This record gives sequence, C-alpha cells and structure tokens, in this order.
Amino acid sequence: MIVLKRKQNIWLALLLLVLASNFTLYHSGLGSSILPLKTNGVVMGSLFDFVVVMPVLYMLYKGKFSLKQAILLAAFGCIAARFFIPMEHLQPFVAVTWAGFAVEGTVILLEIVLVATLVRYLPSILKDVRESSLPDLFSFSKAVEKHAPKHPVIQLICADLLVLYYSFASWRRKEPQGLTLHKQSSYIAFQLMIIHGIAIETIGIHWWLHEKSMILSIVLLIFNLYSVIFFIADMQAIRLNPVYVTEDT
Repeated sequence: MIVLKRKQNIWLALLLLVLASNFTLYHSGLGSSILPLKTNGVVMGSLFDFVVVMPVLYMLYKGKFSLKQAILLAAFGCIAARFFIPMEHLQPFVAVTWAGFAVEGTVILLEIVLVATLVRYLPSILKDVRESSLPDLFSFSKAVEKHAPKHPVIQLICADLLVLYYSFASWRRKEPQGLTLHKQSSYIAFQLMIIHGIAIETIGIHWWLHEKSMILSIVLLIFNLYSVIFFIADMQAIRLNPVYVTEDT
C-alpha cells in the first residue's frame, strides 16, 4: 500500500512539474529569455503537454483509465492551454483551444439533458422522504439510490439539493430531541470561524486578484460563496439530525 502511494505521488509530482515548467516558460523572465523568436515549435510542445502528457499523468496518478476520461481531460487541457499560453504565441493554434471548448460544451449539454431527467424522479424521491421514519439526511439519500439512475452527475446534483435545502429552507424547523454532535462542543463556533475567515479572504484576495485576472477572481469568488453555503448547510444538518443508530450502522 505504501509503495503504491509512493508511485501515485511520483505521477502527481511529474504532473505538477510539467505544469510549473509551462507556466515558468511563458510567465517569467527566465522563460522570456529562452523563448525563440519563432515560438510555433515551443507552443506545439506545450500543447502536447496539455493535451497528452498531463492527462496521462493524471490518469496514472488516479489509477483509473477510460476513453471518456481521456477525451475530457484532453479537452480540458486545450482550454487550460488558452490561459497558460499568451495569445500572441498561441494565435496560430487557437483552433485547438476552441475544439476543447466545443468538446466540453457538448459534454455539459449532455449532462444538462441527463439532469433534466431527474425531474421525473423527484416526486417519487420526495414521497419516500415524507413517508420514511429516518431523518431527512438519511432518507433522502436512500430515496435517491432507489429511484434515480446511479450516475455521478445525478448523485452530485442530489447532494447539492441537500446543501441548498439545509442552507436556505431549514431554518423554521425545530431542533429535534436526541444526541446532536454540536451540543457541549465548539463545533458551531469553529464553523462560524471558518466562514469568517473565508469572508475576509474573499474580500482581500478578490480585490487583489481582480486586477491580475478577472476570470480567476470570479471563479474564486464563486468557490468561496459555495464554501460559505456548504458550511452553513453542514451546521444545519448537524443541528437538525440527531445521531441515528441501527443494528449495523
């Protein structure tokens, strides 16, 4: 097990090395000093890194290989190359990056269609939740497993629905009787401290990063907002769901 973990770390280290070397090549004084006047060959090598080398290293690190994953990672590499390689160097190969956007867009469209089918299962899922004697946190998961297709995207959406429910729609519920993990502990205070830290970090870093890269600042802002929503949902889920013990769990 230890040997396997070490091998995985080697692939991750190589992946980060390839990524760092490409970043240094185009965004540092050292890289600018060694770039030739005609950069087409160098850019082709970087595109090969993003489309082939890094996806392969990532799959080796994860230990999972599939054609679908390879295509998605290659498409993501095309998109990533657009942000790493300056446009003055990338211009002759810009069609490659648009191909990545096209593939990712097609996949997202198919996933949206798949998620739309979830609507037909929601009435059955909600009915099972209302009829179950289990707490909502557990009955919802069981109902999703029973009715919805076992697809990662649908499972992800259902998990996010729980997050949104506990963040925004659970405040009128009374705290039930039973042993909840937040009582006589600093759990709620700790979560509030994390939310406070995220808020301060968002204001400070977003202000600085917005001048450097508007896109990255917006992406970071979205992640931070979701993090706050997630921690609020986590507090509510712990507060409203006492420890539930069965014969085997």
